[in-house]
Amino acid sequence: MKIKSSPLPLKIAILISTLIGVLAVIMTFIQISKLGITFSGDNSPMVGAMLVQYIILGILYLVMAFFLYKLVGGTSNREIICRKNLVSLKRILSVLVALILTKIIFSLIITSDVLGVNLRLTIFNKLMTIVCSSWELLMSSLVIYVLAAVFERAVILKEEEALTI
Repeated sequence: MKIKSSPLPLKIAILISTLIGVLAVIMTFIQISKLGITFSGDNSPMVGAMLVQYIILGILYLVMAFFLYKLVGGTSNREIICRKNLVSLKRILSVLVALILTKIIFSLIITSDVLGVNLRLTIFNKLMTIVCSSWELLMSSLVIYVLAAVFERAVILKEEEALTI
């Protein structure tokens, strides 16, 4: 399938979203420093876990932007259905899953440090909060998964067609 378009606007949009993601991580660190939260005292494990979580999330968003850039760059030769784009799509899916798992794991770590009473109910409530607040990550993961499955089937059909005489 040939397309007629320029990937430059998409590349610019990815660059802008990457810069916004980096700016959001920097602003989080600035807010934490303005609040006077330190690594000493009773809250040091929780603050450390929060900072590590934001660093990991920021890195994952940058990795996802890189794979999106590669996916958009893969369409510049006007050939959409190819293995290279399928690999980029599956890598984006794995980054989305890693984002969800990171949020869940660090939420459980922070919850277990803060509350020791009725921990099962607290963990359940925290997981439900994560699912409700991260529904866009869950839905985008499902959409990318279905898209990758369809895309994989299209690549297989294209490769089989290339072998026929």
